[in-house]
Amino acid sequence: MRDEGFVRGVDVRASRTEGGFTLVELLIGMLITLIGLVGLMGLYRSNSRANVDSDRTSQASIIGQRTMEELRGLSVEEIATRAGTAGYPIENNPLAFLPPLPDNTRGVTYTRCLDAEALAIDNDLIRFRVEVRWRDDRRAVDCDVAEPEHMIAYETVRNRTDGL
Repeated sequence: MRDEGFVRGVDVRASRTEGGFTLVELLIGMLITLIGLVGLMGLYRSNSRANVDSDRTSQASIIGQRTMEELRGLSVEEIATRAGTAGYPIENNPLAFLPPLPDNTRGVTYTRCLDAEALAIDNDLIRFRVEVRWRDDRRAVDCDVAEPEHMIAYETVRNRTDGL
């Protein structure tokens, strides 16, 4: 007669109690793995967003530096004339008289704004401020907006008699 607990010399009853994972243990392991993966996805999303913001800020910085260089190539009086004002202050003036922005802005609309004011009593010193503005939704930002979504500003002071 054959013993039901043994198959080919192996104790089947002992191997059943010492065997692999149960279904509950497997589900708990999968749940812990899923929670970890959700955390990693959140980290990936925040890093991706930070990279996009960094790229847009770098592009705005390049635009602002180029704009300041373009303005340095003009005399103080040429800037006032091209901005359509007889004198200073110049406020909320879009820099439409300069060359258009480069095409590599990756779909973001950057707006360049010029403010200028006389600093000295004799109006000999002029402070120029160039602001580069943009929005996350890629729509244009007017120069009249008091607090744009994003902005980088560059300033310089020039003497009215400066000539390049």
